[in-house]
Amino acid sequence: MRRLIPLVSALCFIGAWAASSAASDHVRFMGRDFPRAGSPAFRAERARLAALGALGADAARTRADLARNPGAPRDGADATNAWVGGGIPVTNTSFVAQFSVSAIPDGTSGVLMAWMDTRHGNLDIFSTRLTSNGDLSPGWPAAGFALSIDDSNQFSPDVESDGANGAFVAFGDIGVGGYGNVYLQHVTATGSVASGFPQNGLVVVPPGAPGFGLIDGGSSAYVSWLDATSQIRLVLITGAGAVAPGWTSAGLAIGPENPSGWPDVSAVRDGAGGGYIGWVQTDSVMITRVTSSGGFASGWSAAGLMLVDGTASGADLQLALLSNGDAMVFWSDYRNGFDTDLYAMRVTAAGGLGPSWPANGAPLCTKGGDQSLLGAVGDASGGAIGIFDTDATGLFAERIDSGGGIASGWPGTGLQLCAPISGKSSGRPVADGADGALLAWSTMGGLDYDVFAQRMASTGGIFTGWPGSGAIVSSATGAQENPEGVTDNAAGMFVMWEDSRGFFPVIYAGHVLANGVVPALASLVEAAAEPDRVRLSWYSPDGAAFVADLQRADGDAEFATIATVRADGLGHVTYEDRDVLPGHDYRYRLAIAEAGGMRYLGAVTLRVPDALRLAVAGFRPNPAAGVPSIAFSLPGRESARIEVFDIAGRRVLEREIAGAAPGERVMPLGGARLDGGVYLLRVTQGARSVSARGVVLR
Repeated sequence: MRRLIPLVSALCFIGAWAASSAASDHVRFMGRDFPRAGSPAFRAERARLAALGALGADAARTRADLARNPGAPRDGADATNAWVGGGIPVTNTSFVAQFSVSAIPDGTSGVLMAWMDTRHGNLDIFSTRLTSNGDLSPGWPAAGFALSIDDSNQFSPDVESDGANGAFVAFGDIGVGGYGNVYLQHVTATGSVASGFPQNGLVVVPPGAPGFGLIDGGSSAYVSWLDATSQIRLVLITGAGAVAPGWTSAGLAIGPENPSGWPDVSAVRDGAGGGYIGWVQTDSVMITRVTSSGGFASGWSAAGLMLVDGTASGADLQLALLSNGDAMVFWSDYRNGFDTDLYAMRVTAAGGLGPSWPANGAPLCTKGGDQSLLGAVGDASGGAIGIFDTDATGLFAERIDSGGGIASGWPGTGLQLCAPISGKSSGRPVADGADGALLAWSTMGGLDYDVFAQRMASTGGIFTGWPGSGAIVSSATGAQENPEGVTDNAAGMFVMWEDSRGFFPVIYAGHVLANGVVPALASLVEAAAEPDRVRLSWYSPDGAAFVADLQRADGDAEFATIATVRADGLGHVTYEDRDVLPGHDYRYRLAIAEAGGMRYLGAVTLRVPDALRLAVAGFRPNPAAGVPSIAFSLPGRESARIEVFDIAGRRVLEREIAGAAPGERVMPLGGARLDGGVYLLRVTQGARSVSARGVVLR
């Protein structure tokens, strides 16, 4: 390691060390923080886990609750979509507290997850699997499947795929004196423990490991951990619960034993059955590559390749697999002053630094204030998108190309994903399959924490149709926190979080589509009226399985069914009503029969015009609450633009409408949330603009 560093860097090192001394009780391992055994932070965490476990101490009440609620979530045989606005609970438990969800795509457009659960009076590990519709996957119990039930507190589940629609789940237990064993459990696609694994998990790491995590190994699982000397170790466990050939149960040693400080460790699969392991060693960033045979790849060693020396802050290490099998490493750095900046370096699969890359890394973000990395995803062109949080202005993304420069079209200061926010928590970013990425986060959306999501386009802007402040995944009463997002394999994302709208916090799940829509059973897409017809469009994620009665009311008259409508294979429901009169107001809704009554969806009211004209009526309803729709009229098919301005004249929302049909229209504003207040709404088509005022209640 270089020991003679410039004076500014030395001063920054001292400042960074002083600022982080309170955090020295923690080790960051595979993106998660673990308190050091015996430290005040450890004692506080042990007390917190014990208190959480006690939330489920009323086992009799829990069993009675489970007996009362056998039907939610619904069985996978029910093809009707289970997603509802604000998300769904992933089990049918009410008097059970659930925390720390970890999730993966299940390989069939659904999601598989595990969490900490209190139903037995301490923290155990449970899991479930949901289909793309939000229904319970066949074979899985509605109350969740127990991966481990034990007298000790199990914590920090980490989930990776088993390559067969099931999952490996790693977790630890914690006692009075320190950490206990680290376990690995293998749950099959149908919700059972795989052959070769005990009911409460396989011990893979002896007591004392202060940090652990999984790397995707295909049909096997890489388990990585820190041993008592802070040595990084790695072992490969097969799907049958055995140590893989070429490996030993003691694990492959990576990096130095007992390095100065507590290393930050991150890892990613290498696309060839092995993986890249990166770590911060004192003030240097290191990386190596392992193979599935139990050794290091050609050109690599246990000591690792040094990417930067003398300026790494020792935190926020992130790795992304690139499309050509290389890796990009991101880290925080104090070379420019007392604030931490962000840098990246590409490393080749053969063990070298990226050709033409700047020495010591390319800058990702060097603006004022501290930045912290949230994650990174590779693109299809040998580059990657890094997602970061700033201490002053919110969430940002930047794309680095394969040569170490800012990708074309991306702002040099980062793409802002939402308005300035504070008190936020976020999940890992998710690749959208189109060289862009998605991110879910939680922040104050009013009196409580709500969950939002954003999609960034490959070209360096917010993806078309997504609100600039992020789509609202859940804004239910009570706090929604600590989201975890995974891809839905259709450019959208499933989001799981801890939800406190009920008696105890439990795990909820939601779905945000590629276009920023958060689906319910059926969501209104648009309604438009011409002097002789009304055109209606809804979307249901149930696809062709969705059937409903279409009901209409003329003015204040009672609703009457006028048709039975079915979605096409893509979930689109369309209807054209020609039995209308100019100058009349009509109300429309979809009706679905459910146990206990009817459910009404996608309600909309609009006026059939006497003639076509450019006009804007305002929000619908006005005043609006939450996510409003806008009512306006277009005289022709020319492209139009909708803009919303706050009372200070700042544009807070913009929508482009390309080639729209003429007529009166009502259009939801795509999941956008507006704070309470008065707004100016402007619609422009060609050289003409019209405006109206709208009010949002909060």
